[in-house]
Amino acid sequence: MELLKELKLINHGLIEINSSLLIKRYNDALSLIGLAPTQLKTFFIDGWGWSPEIAKEKDDKFYLSHGLENPYAIILTPEQKNVSVYMPTHSFDKQILKKIFLEFEPQIHDLTMKTAIVVECDQEISRYVNAEDLLGIEYFMLNFKTVGDLSSKKKEQQQLESEFYKNPMAWSNHDLREQLVESYAIYGVLAKKKYYLPSLPFSNVQCFYTKAFGGTFVINSISKYLPQPLLIHEKKTKKAEKIRGQAAGHMEFNLQDPKLITYLKKRNVIGVYEEKLREEIDDINRLLHCEVVNAISDKEPELLIRELSTPQLDGYIHNYLEKKRLGKVFSNLECLCSDLKKNRSIDITELLPETRNHLLRPNPMLDDETRRVIWRILLKVNSFDVFRLYVYDKEEFFKEYLSWPLGKRHWVAHYIAERYQDNDEFEINTKNDT
Repeated sequence: MELLKELKLINHGLIEINSSLLIKRYNDALSLIGLAPTQLKTFFIDGWGWSPEIAKEKDDKFYLSHGLENPYAIILTPEQKNVSVYMPTHSFDKQILKKIFLEFEPQIHDLTMKTAIVVECDQEISRYVNAEDLLGIEYFMLNFKTVGDLSSKKKEQQQLESEFYKNPMAWSNHDLREQLVESYAIYGVLAKKKYYLPSLPFSNVQCFYTKAFGGTFVINSISKYLPQPLLIHEKKTKKAEKIRGQAAGHMEFNLQDPKLITYLKKRNVIGVYEEKLREEIDDINRLLHCEVVNAISDKEPELLIRELSTPQLDGYIHNYLEKKRLGKVFSNLECLCSDLKKNRSIDITELLPETRNHLLRPNPMLDDETRRVIWRILLKVNSFDVFRLYVYDKEEFFKEYLSWPLGKRHWVAHYIAERYQDNDEFEINTKNDT
């Protein structure tokens, strides 16, 4: 993992918390949630307010929650606006953070000068009984609390000021004067401060992934393509195989069930789309590289493939093709890439089944959030495209990275670092691929 840290591909952009003031505010926020304080004197937080150091201290990756049904976020600083969410409970957690800052950035700026903000993600259910409960989620209500309840303190101060200015004899009211002086001494003048944070609904929950029940994909709304809502279980369950034979009002699959991909292709949720292939020739070129890297690292795991010159790499490819260590998929992708670059016609049905599996994409007509979730499904089934795996499912990428040979880890890490741009746009952005 050291190479990933060096290349800023893991925990990049986290905010260091090392002042006694901010640590106290964070602990006060934990107390407001009902959690024990941290004993750490320095730690880092992501956009959600989650800390890898505190998670390790508490031996709980999801310590900012009372069960996965009720996650909380902690906002200590406006800087969290542009920081990634590293341990999301749901695939839309980053979108929740974006919405909060879009709606309340001035309030966040004013409040975090004085205190910490706790965000409660309330879906009006205390506990999931079974995965079908996930289909009933229509929105999350984002409720806000601040340590010290500054919004109420502002109202109290304004009421005192109103009473003082309306009553000509108020100056002689010793108690009123003392209350105002005390309020100003503790909180300053609050009249122009933006402290009010009303509850905020978040309703973009039609299609998402959640950690609940060992990992579950929920697809509620693709009416044009799916006749029924769909649940996909990352952790195998026997119920998923039974439910399809019942009039349950929805479909269920286990993630590794081959029938899942068949079903999604049949419903045109995924496919190999010629127009996308022509737009994404660089993707096919990357798949070619992945074939080569996998083949070489399998036979020579310590070889730093990235440091080979172009003639040396060409020599390896020629040698591996001669010895059939590079198979038909490589040749299939190479011919496809050449045909696309030369704008020749292609016949997708003539591609090898394994090649077509590598080229599966979400239907480009789906909305952005649905495509994100479908990409995640595809990459959990087939993680061959390591670049997209990093983009759409970093947690899974890090798990797989640890199992790769040194040569592959070295090549993949540098390849991603040179091309990845961390932003919130859906489509992958790459730097010039030379």
